[in-house]
Amino acid sequence: MGESSSHTESLSWYRCQADYPRHVVGRDNLIELFRGYGSAFFLDNCGDLQVHHSPSTSTVVLEYSSHGKVVATGYPYGNRYISVVTIRDRKVIRWRDYLDPLRVFAALEGRLFEPGAPSAG
Repeated sequence: MGESSSHTESLSWYRCQADYPRHVVGRDNLIELFRGYGSAFFLDNCGDLQVHHSPSTSTVVLEYSSHGKVVATGYPYGNRYISVVTIRDRKVIRWRDYLDPLRVFAALEGRLFEPGAPSAG
C-alpha cells in the first residue's frame, strides 16, 4: 500500500456477499466501502501467506488467513482468503477477493465455525 499513487480509478474490486455491492470501481469507492469494517472486526494478524504469480497474465494469487475478534462481543474470528490481483504498469487494475462468509456469520452469531453446520437464523 506504500505506493497508493500507483492505484488508478480503473481499479475494480469484486465480491459476492449479501448486502455488499458486487463490483466496486475506483480507489476512493473501495476505501468508502471498507470504512466501517473496523467497527465489526478487529484483526490481530494476517498470515499463512502463499503467493502464486503468473508473469504471462500479470496476475498474482494470494492465499492467506486472518485472526481477530468481533468488536462488539470479543468473540474470536478467523477466516481464509484468496485474492486474485492483476497488475499492469505497476498499477493494480483488478482485484477479486474471496472469503468464507459462513465464518463471518458464525463469529457474528457468537458460535464456533463448524464446516457443514447450518447457519443460525
